[in-house]
Amino acid sequence: MGCCEFREETANINQQKSPPKKANTKGKYRKQNHSNLQRKSTSQPESLKIRTKSAGINRAKFIKTVPKAITENFIIIKKLETGLFGDNKLAIDKRNNCQRLIKEIKKSLINPKLEAKGWKEVNKLLELDHPHIAKVYEIVKSQDKIYFIFESLMGGNVFDRIIDGQINEYYASAYISDILGAMKYYHGRGIVHRNIRLENLVFESKSKDAIIKIMDFELPPGVCDLLTSQMDTLHYISPEMIQGKFSRTSSDIWSLGVVLYLMLTGRPPFIGKTSAELAKKIKQGLILSDELFREYSPKVKDLLKKMLEVDCTRRITAADALNHPWILENSKLNKKASRNEEAITQVSKFRAQTVIEKSIFTFIVSQFSDIAEEKEYIEIFKSLDSNNDGIISKAELIDKCKVLALEDIGEVEEILESCDIDGSGDIEYSEFILAATNWNEAAQVEKLRKAFNLYDKSGDGQLSLEELIEAVPGIEPSEWQKFFKEADVNNDGSLSFDEFKKFLLREMKSDPVKFRAK
Repeated sequence: MGCCEFREETANINQQKSPPKKANTKGKYRKQNHSNLQRKSTSQPESLKIRTKSAGINRAKFIKTVPKAITENFIIIKKLETGLFGDNKLAIDKRNNCQRLIKEIKKSLINPKLEAKGWKEVNKLLELDHPHIAKVYEIVKSQDKIYFIFESLMGGNVFDRIIDGQINEYYASAYISDILGAMKYYHGRGIVHRNIRLENLVFESKSKDAIIKIMDFELPPGVCDLLTSQMDTLHYISPEMIQGKFSRTSSDIWSLGVVLYLMLTGRPPFIGKTSAELAKKIKQGLILSDELFREYSPKVKDLLKKMLEVDCTRRITAADALNHPWILENSKLNKKASRNEEAITQVSKFRAQTVIEKSIFTFIVSQFSDIAEEKEYIEIFKSLDSNNDGIISKAELIDKCKVLALEDIGEVEEILESCDIDGSGDIEYSEFILAATNWNEAAQVEKLRKAFNLYDKSGDGQLSLEELIEAVPGIEPSEWQKFFKEADVNNDGSLSFDEFKKFLLREMKSDPVKFRAK
């Protein structure tokens, strides 16, 4: 069975389970359950220590939920597809001229008794900050729909690349490694995706080295009743999920094992004419065909067996899979040259001190970051994140300075304190992008202007105290008074863009920590 037949069989299984008529399952928006798992070690699937983010400044703070019509702030360019939950659309944000992907959920599909639980899980998902997890910029609530505003990822999905014959063992290892890194990150926060599949692994562009990202986390069972009645994802479902255990991180590993199998062979590892037959095959476990895998290395076959282990307590974890010989061997081939020394020097220039400055820069990164600009930083971030947990710790920063033979390692504490915007003690992905960016470049100054224009609700070219208080929540009045006193050079009670820009960039021109090669 090839990949096209796989999609056709999936549709047949859905029909047997009586899904809504004429529903197109491609591209639907899903979210997952945050389980309150208690984990203790990385050697067992359910035993990672859950890491929660600090209550300080982070990008989630600026992802607002607003009640209004979607057309008030967005120009719909075209409908991309119709999913089970509603239409997916390409749009332009009128406020900043940025292209966005809009995924909608019909409110009629949400169980009102569990809606509060669903929003609690959504809010946790919004805090995810990783280079291989799709960004949400905003949530819009209309009378009958909820719209999730995503970054525009227009490079297609893994299914498309399999059909086009673009995935070999080399590319498969690169994609699986990136996804495992993201999986280790969100598993470490007690999150289970529960919907890992070809269509939910998307690319930012059509290029062969495009960044791959995970989308469509699934809400807890019952929040959207449609989720539990659909069997279109049965090919990806683990044996324990068939038994009703939806909150195990090991289930994501199983699903990713199915994805890897499909990448290599173009067909699913388990086949059945009915959903019952397919479920039986899944519970029986994997049988690798010598004919199908003759051209592949023994190492990738070993990893597949470990990912598709029927016993979830023995199944490999994301952390251990990242250290599997097949991943490590191919990561050396996939690794790109990183300008670590230059990046660390640039990071050391970041000198935002007040909560207002940090909030404004975080807002700009959270709303106006361009993945094309970020691509050069992603490899650097991942090279600094030596244990692949999605953050840069003080120890990792010191180790990298030692590897690069740089002096003044004692200044790492100062760098970490300046970059750690949310007060977690580590450097998150967006914090690294924020600090590594040269804000004096023309492109970055233009982002400052976009933020200024977005804050300037009256459109008069001047920022009032009231406009800034509304735009940047959670700031004490005394902080704003200090900000205005220093930034309002002509003392007219408002800020021009020039005053706004000069005040924010004044510290960025100070000398960075002087790292010198030994």
